[in-house]
Amino acid sequence: NDPDEALVYYQKLLEEYPQSASKGLVHLKMGFAYEDMEDRSNAEAMYRLVLQEHGSQSRLGQLATQRLHTFSDEP
Repeated sequence: NDPDEALVYYQKLLEEYPQSASKGLVHLKMGFAYEDMEDRSNAEAMYRLVLQEHGSQSRLGQLATQRLHTFSDEP
């Protein structure tokens, strides 16, 4: 419920386990946290990173693409 705190933990996880198989999921969740903070720029950056790392055909990539499409649907 606290996106600022979540981002601290996500960043720590990435620093301690840079080769983790969960890295893409962490980036996706970081995007969600940034969205909760209404930080569209960083949210988009996280979603694009997921796409770069996993491709648009992966499940993570599909979720990231869906989130990016919500931004393009906004006025």
